[in-house]
Amino acid sequence: MKKFQGTISIIGKPNVGKSSLINTIFDDKISIVNQKPQTTRNQISSEFISDQYDIQFIDTPGFHNERNKLDAFLNSEVKTSLKSAELIYFLCDPTRPLDDEDYRLLNLVKRYDTPIILVVTKMDIVDYTAITLLIDKLSNEYNFVTSTAITTFDPNTIYNLLKLSEPYLTLIDVPKYMESNSSFEKDLFLIKEIIREQCLNLLHQEVPYGIAVLIESYEYIPERNIFNISASLNVEKESQKKIIIGVNGSMIKEIGTKARQELLKIYDSKIFLKLYVKVAKNWRDDNTKLKEFGYSH
Repeated sequence: MKKFQGTISIIGKPNVGKSSLINTIFDDKISIVNQKPQTTRNQISSEFISDQYDIQFIDTPGFHNERNKLDAFLNSEVKTSLKSAELIYFLCDPTRPLDDEDYRLLNLVKRYDTPIILVVTKMDIVDYTAITLLIDKLSNEYNFVTSTAITTFDPNTIYNLLKLSEPYLTLIDVPKYMESNSSFEKDLFLIKEIIREQCLNLLHQEVPYGIAVLIESYEYIPERNIFNISASLNVEKESQKKIIIGVNGSMIKEIGTKARQELLKIYDSKIFLKLYVKVAKNWRDDNTKLKEFGYSH
C-alpha cells in the first residue's frame, strides 16, 4: 500500500479557523474551538492516518503581539512548527480585512522557503467574488504554490485541499501500518484543553486568558471503568478566583459539569472531575510557573 506522508503546519491569526479545520479532517475533538483569541496555547501535533495519507498536522497558536512571557512562548511555538514542516497552510478569514497581523505572519512564513498553500476559510458565508479578489490580491504579493477556499461544512472542500497537498508530500510504501495509540501525555493535554475551553465559553471577562489548567491527579480504575480527575484552575488575582468560583460555587460547578459532558463524548467510561481554583500571581510572566503549566520548551 502507498500513502502520502509528511508534516503540514497550519498558520494564521487567531480565530481564522485553524482548529476547526483540524477537527474536520480528523472528525474528532483535537483542538478546542472558541471565538476568542489565544484559544490554542500550544502547537498541537496530530497524526492523520487513512488509506491515502499519513500526515502529521501541526495546529499552532495564533501569532501575538508580545506583552508577556506567555505571548513570547506562543510565538516561539509558531516558529518551531515551521522548521519541521514540508508544507504550510496559510489560513485567511475573508470576513475580516487583511491587517498587519496577516502580513506579519506571511513575512514570517516566507523566510523558511517552505511551500505555502493559501487557504481561504468560511467560504460558506462570503460571496465568491470577495474570495477571488482576496486570493488574487495575496497571490500577487506572495509566492503561494496554489490556493483554495474551504468550509468545514463541506467535506469536499477539505478533500480538495488534501489533494492539492499531495505534490509536496512523500509517497511511501507501507506494507503494514499499526495506528499509534494516544499517549498518557496526550490524554492529559486533551483533558486540560477541554476544561479550559469551558472556561472560555462560560467566563466573558478577561479572566479566561489568565487561567492555566493543571491536572493535579489522574487515575483510571479499569475494574470499575472509572476516571478520577482532579484539576486546578490557576489565576493571577484573588478577584479572578472569586469570579470563577461564582456565587455559592455556581460557576465552577457549571465549568465542571460542561467539561465532564465533553469528556464523556471521548472516553467510554464514568468520569469524576474535581475542580478547584488557585492564585498564582502574574504566572504569565513567571518562568517557573510557565514551565509547570506546560508553556515552555
